[in-house]
Amino acid sequence: MESLNQVWTLVADQCRSHMTEVSFNTFIRNLSLLDIAGGEATLFVRSPVQRELILKNFIPLLTQSFREVM
Repeated sequence: MESLNQVWTLVADQCRSHMTEVSFNTFIRNLSLLDIAGGEATLFVRSPVQRELILKNFIPLLTQSFREVM
């Protein structure tokens, strides 16, 4: 299996191809992949506000990107 950093790089690149560069840099670029277990990915976010914005606006894109990479 690829390392978490390699997986995250592929997922982030996939997300980037479906959003504006400003949105990517604001919301996705600073995330980190901490773990993948049981079909779920755990991401590190820098603040509760960022977490809420990710949950509200980007979960479908992140989910699809993980599915395409994995």
